[in-house]
Amino acid sequence: MKSKTFSKFKDDIEGKKQTVLFIGAGVNYTKEHKLMWPDLLDHLMESALGRLNATDEETKIIKQAFERDGGNVETVDSLRLKMRSNQAFSSEVKASMIKQVLGDFYIPLLKDFLYGWDVRGTLREGCKQYLAGKGMDETPFYSLFSIAEFILRHKNIKSVVTYNYDDYLSCAINLLQNDDEFKLEDGRRIKPLDVYSGWRDEPFTENNFLIYHIHGMVQPDDKVTPHCGNQVVLSLEEYYDMARDVYSWQSATQIFHLTHYTCAFIGASLVDMTMQRVLHYANLNQSGENVYVLSASKTNGDKTDEVIEKLKNSYLELLGLKVVYDTDGYENLYKKMNQIKTT
Repeated sequence: MKSKTFSKFKDDIEGKKQTVLFIGAGVNYTKEHKLMWPDLLDHLMESALGRLNATDEETKIIKQAFERDGGNVETVDSLRLKMRSNQAFSSEVKASMIKQVLGDFYIPLLKDFLYGWDVRGTLREGCKQYLAGKGMDETPFYSLFSIAEFILRHKNIKSVVTYNYDDYLSCAINLLQNDDEFKLEDGRRIKPLDVYSGWRDEPFTENNFLIYHIHGMVQPDDKVTPHCGNQVVLSLEEYYDMARDVYSWQSATQIFHLTHYTCAFIGASLVDMTMQRVLHYANLNQSGENVYVLSASKTNGDKTDEVIEKLKNSYLELLGLKVVYDTDGYENLYKKMNQIKTT
């Protein structure tokens, strides 16, 4: 489907509008590894269950209620149980409960989820497959490399605001621009720099590309250990603490970019409380710049899916967002993005 809103987005990029990308967990999609928000909760819950003083029967019920598969085939009863748990416990409340149980093991388990597998090797393979022209299902981190290419090809992409805890994007940018198969006509190179609370100060250079980690950053073992001021926002009380500090750099960074730059949300569900809050205030202080949300799905003629997508997009428009929606899926959307002219 040809989107009129995509044409507006294309015009802004080709017109050299100063643009900031806001990215969520969706850009980390890869078929072989589960890395989305619910997957993280499942990973933490699996460890938390072992520390609960619960019977085997109680543990089974909790797994069915909180985890997406619960180790069982979905039944009417298990679906009803999940519905009840979702009504009683939001994702943030679940994270708070898990954090209370895990205590000091909270961050190490989050780190294990992000880096406790061959993520570097998978990124290298993804880069190779992406440059070979393989499709999304064949290419690990296809979305991530699509975003990295978009950043590298357009000088007017000024920075990224991310709600993710990982350094995958900076790695993807470096892998792509260091590969002999990837060429830019002007030979431009950038140095991605992950910025987060407690980040160790170092002088910015002219070619730095800043990636702001609004919810904190969890670094792999091969990186410098972050300052004790580094704050990871995952549980309900952590969201409250961030919202209470109205002068925090996280709030200022988001609202400044949303009210002074053309912005695009990519891979973000926009149900996150931080996103909802800053979009509300940014919408009250509109500067005339466009704020897009890039969304795609293949409904395949399913009327139910079409109605839900239409309702969701209508709500996003109420938040002041221009919805760029592609009914041919994300792979097609990313291809169209990287076909936007660079001159």
